[in-house]
Amino acid sequence: SFTTVDINVVEGWNLISGPSEDADISDDSEIVIENTLYGYNGSYYNAQRLEAGKSYWLRAREDGPIIISTSTVPRQSTSQISTINADEITFSNASGFKSILYAGVQLTDDEMMEYGLPPVPPIGGFDVRFTGDMRLAENGGEILVQNELWPLIVSLEQGEGNRELVAGDWCLVDEVNGKEYALIESGTIKITEPTERLTLFRNTLTPERFALYQNYPNPFNPTTTIQFSLETYGNASLQIFDITGRLVETLVTGRLVSGPHTVVWDAKNVASGVYIYKLSTSQRTLTKKLIVLK
Repeated sequence: SFTTVDINVVEGWNLISGPSEDADISDDSEIVIENTLYGYNGSYYNAQRLEAGKSYWLRAREDGPIIISTSTVPRQSTSQISTINADEITFSNASGFKSILYAGVQLTDDEMMEYGLPPVPPIGGFDVRFTGDMRLAENGGEILVQNELWPLIVSLEQGEGNRELVAGDWCLVDEVNGKEYALIESGTIKITEPTERLTLFRNTLTPERFALYQNYPNPFNPTTTIQFSLETYGNASLQIFDITGRLVETLVTGRLVSGPHTVVWDAKNVASGVYIYKLSTSQRTLTKKLIVLK
């Protein structure tokens, strides 16, 4: 057996393993980014040390040497994750795998490096992350979901520094299935319909949004529900087009109030196929596709 491994890491993510016994990292050059040692057991988890026979992802701020040794005194982690008072959003699936994302605080670029994630695991692994391979986004953003076992259980724990927030300030939107969920600290939400993308946003910052959600169900026969949201009061229209650009039906037109709207389209008089629905105001336009299947 061997007890010490000398490794030259490169800037960015490195896949490493240790000696034949559990070991710790010696980083005299201080090139290892805190809290970025990740093990994998079906989902990523923060590791404190290297277990024998296992591989880990480790992030370095620059090229240089590290030593992995069974006799090394463990490094004392500053663990920004436990001290920044961010709001924590926990995602758990039916197998008990868990991912935690953070939001609600502003960090420096150097601090943000601690919240990067390794490459997305192989298909079948559980993974939830903000776009850009991040665990933290100050005001929320798009979340990528890799999960095969539903439902997905989501819970919120507000950081001590964010106690001025009220329940429901954070919302999750599932645009694929046309659902919106308000997160509250005293309970959980259950996402039962599979999705690969969610959006986290903060109501206190964006009380109304311009948004067009994916219709549901989709494909459908003969009715489907379309939801959209307007930022301001004014003229707006929601129209259906075929793939050649021909107008099929105008569902909504005129002056509408700001906030969420719901429309049901009955497609009993149109043929099966792919159609485009478009939300328009004088300033902006959004489009999505839907499928009529008879």
